Amino acid sequence: PLVVVSSSGVTGVLSSTDLAQAIGSEEEDGGRTPQTVGDLVCPKRTVMVRAVSTLADVVDLLMLHDRSSAAVVGDEGEMLGVLTENDIACAYSKGALARGTVGDWLRDNEGRSAEDALKVPPVKASTTLLEAAAVMREHATEETTVRHLVVRDDDGGLVGVLSALDLAR
Repeated sequence: PLVVVSSSGVTGVLSSTDLAQAIGSEEEDGGRTPQTVGDLVCPKRTVMVRAVSTLADVVDLLMLHDRSSAAVVGDEGEMLGVLTENDIACAYSKGALARGTVGDWLRDNEGRSAEDALKVPPVKASTTLLEAAAVMREHATEETTVRHLVVRDDDGGLVGVLSALDLAR
């Protein structure tokens, strides 16, 4: 769920189901084709960090670019994992934010490794927003929600990470 905040405070909570329904109703009501994941996520709009980056540096990058997640990539651009705002909050609570690297966080099984991130199948940049919301919804369980999807191009290359917040915007 996403908390909706305005200048007057909290105004509501929005779930991935609400997002999917809203996107679907726009398609039915307006007769327009919904935007694709690629319209929202591209390498220029995705924070990508290397494993040697500090967690504190990732916080700065996420805030600077108004993103809720970062793709962690290796020297050859291969995906090593995903670091989310929840990881940052957890690292802060454990005192690891100022002293740890992204690689340490992933190695200590604190973050989502590429294997974990890909338990939910990646979506293509050509996937519609409605389809992406449906993927998030169908892979959610009672124990966990799915708030981030890895986005790949037609050749399987990493494009970025789509968040539920991207859908809400």
